Amino acid sequence: MKKRMLLAPAVAVAITGLGAAPALAATTPAPTPTATATATAPAADPAITFVGDVSNLNVGHLYTGDIDTSWSISGLAPETFYTVEFSSTAPGVQDDPSSAVVSGSIFTDETGAEADNTFSIYPDRDSINDWAGDHTISVVDEAGTTVVSRTLTVDAIAYNPQLGISPQTATVAELEAEGGSDLNARGLEPFAEYTVRATMEGDDSRSSEWPEYADAYGRIASGIVAENPATAENLVGTWNIDLVNPAGDVVASSDLIVSQVAPTLSVNTDQISVEDFNSGAENFVFSTTADSDPLIADNDGYHLIVSGPEGFETLDLAASSNAEGALNPVTWAADGTEVPEGEYTVALQDGAGNGLATTTVTVGDPAPEETPSEEPTTEAPSEEPTTEAPSEEPTTEAPSDDETTEAPAPQPSEESTEEANAGGSEDTTDEASTEDESDPSALPRTGAELSALGAGAVLLAVGGAAVFLTRRRVK
Repeated sequence: MKKRMLLAPAVAVAITGLGAAPALAATTPAPTPTATATATAPAADPAITFVGDVSNLNVGHLYTGDIDTSWSISGLAPETFYTVEFSSTAPGVQDDPSSAVVSGSIFTDETGAEADNTFSIYPDRDSINDWAGDHTISVVDEAGTTVVSRTLTVDAIAYNPQLGISPQTATVAELEAEGGSDLNARGLEPFAEYTVRATMEGDDSRSSEWPEYADAYGRIASGIVAENPATAENLVGTWNIDLVNPAGDVVASSDLIVSQVAPTLSVNTDQISVEDFNSGAENFVFSTTADSDPLIADNDGYHLIVSGPEGFETLDLAASSNAEGALNPVTWAADGTEVPEGEYTVALQDGAGNGLATTTVTVGDPAPEETPSEEPTTEAPSEEPTTEAPSEEPTTEAPSDDETTEAPAPQPSEESTEEANAGGSEDTTDEASTEDESDPSALPRTGAELSALGAGAVLLAVGGAAVFLTRRRVK
């Protein structure tokens, strides 16, 4: 259904080349110009000004009304009647003149201006690009002379399908959480129904698909989540995400890499002296820990990014995983360039540049051990007795060696120790789980509104295990 704006009886539309303009004299008689109106020249050149920024209009803006296209005029004769004419090269307007609503006449105020004039076009959603073209508003005086005109160029939605997944690497826990990964597409046919198809790379039996709908701007803003029941074994891997048009053609593609959890980096030593490292006597060797959950198996798209103190140029070391999903050992060795002393951060990244794990190493000599204080903590008793001068204030002498007894430090009971340990364990676990649960991935969106149409998910069956990979629900 097309949206329409009802005009007041005194408002009419005249579309050049589309038929005769409605007669205005019968319903709205033109006021008789006063002597002042005819004798007073406009203060400035006539100008039509739009309320919104119309420099980059497309048919999506016309449909949604996101940009205000109402207009004002200035620089005309004061208190004078003018007719507004409208023409358009857009096929949609020529086939359906009623889709364009424009003020049919204006009467200027004492300054020769008139505000709040109407200009609206309502494209049909099924052929929205037919309303792209040049739309011209002309202001004509009583003598039939065009005083000023303004042309708006409205662009069609360009068809250039693009698909993005962000973040492109996610853990099973992140996909099961509310956020998941964002799915954004643009350059599509406005209002068309597309299909998102997710297929496990190398295993076509693991596949899921669901519908998505482009908005008036040819964009889709949605997301991908996993639903229970799901097991890590069925979700871990590289998912090929395809965007399929109504004709069944794949028009854009991307990947989503799912890992079980974030891996853990290990290193053969966390410190090497400057001399030993730069001479090649010792090197740093990185891998994943034995108890680390696996990376994507047989993947050569990983990187170790080494960054350090000022003067060190960031280093990118190629890395890969083996058939078990463990990181193949990566060696950072001197390459002839002097490496400065300092602490270095080593980050494991996937092919999309997403950080998976970090560790730190130090190039430099170990810190010197603390030397004992020169002043003894306990003085040996003097062999000869000494006599102290009497003090004006009473003093208390320390007891002799035989009489000195140190009070033992209080020790926790077995019961209190168990309670303390239990309490600390629970707090740590709660904090850790809270941090994991409150860290969903989020990325910048296109700003498009999601369609309210529901989207179903196709059951993904693997060896009898029920697994869902589907769109994020719209709230």
